[in-house]
Amino acid sequence: MKKVASLFLIVTVPTIATFVPTFAYSQTQELSYPDNTIIDSDLDGLTDEGEKQLFGTDEKNPDSDSDGWYDGTEIIANTNPLDATTPSATTIVTTDTVSKEIPWSWYITRASGLIAFAFAWIVIFLGIAIRLPLLQRFIRPVYSLSAHFVLALHTILFSLLHGVSMLFDKFFRLSFADILIPFHTTALDPFALSFGILGMYGLLLISMTSYFKPMIPFKLWRAMHFLNVIVYTMIIAHALLLGTDLAHPIARSLFISANVLLGVLLIWNLSLKFFHYFQAKKQVIVAN
Repeated sequence: MKKVASLFLIVTVPTIATFVPTFAYSQTQELSYPDNTIIDSDLDGLTDEGEKQLFGTDEKNPDSDSDGWYDGTEIIANTNPLDATTPSATTIVTTDTVSKEIPWSWYITRASGLIAFAFAWIVIFLGIAIRLPLLQRFIRPVYSLSAHFVLALHTILFSLLHGVSMLFDKFFRLSFADILIPFHTTALDPFALSFGILGMYGLLLISMTSYFKPMIPFKLWRAMHFLNVIVYTMIIAHALLLGTDLAHPIARSLFISANVLLGVLLIWNLSLKFFHYFQAKKQVIVAN
């Protein structure tokens, strides 16, 4: 259980600390978002379109006037993000900002999606690495079937949180049908969202076959587990097409690199399987 707790802390804490921004200003004026994509490239708490259409600040620089205060902080504090003399040492920040709405649902959606992906990546990485001779001695001390199940369960829980939190987003206004039925909504890219929905159902199906493994034929269980590749590919497509955090070049590069690593390990694993298969077949032929 300590191993499972350690894995949970290692994945969850850094992910939340890295990807969950602190505050954002909820604009009362109407904004237009091309392709329904909301991006905060400089992570200053203001969306790119908000900076361009409302505030005139630099969407690629979190501190447009270089006064040491982020643009989003100055908007909330009712100071000028384009004037380096504000806020001054005598500026009084009133409590009026408490009443301004913070888009917590958007933050929760982003954070839970990233955490769910991190868990999914670890589950698949451990599942592949434990079968590779070069990595077994490093993976075996922290790998167990129970840890595998717990990590998979956390993947599903954070995936559910990722979807349910979208119901509270006041911009997209999704319904239960939108997050449960593929190709139902038009508020977002239906294909991109459907990849996430189908990926979620795939995760549930694979996890259920694992928990009921003693009750089903081994070949069926094995065949269902091969669906991991298809399900994970859907998750990758969903993240790349809808993930606002992945619009940042560094985040996108890390995401792609992590998945390329999994692809290399998968090819390595399959190559070893084919090698052993043909080796055994050759020995049978020689023996006969």
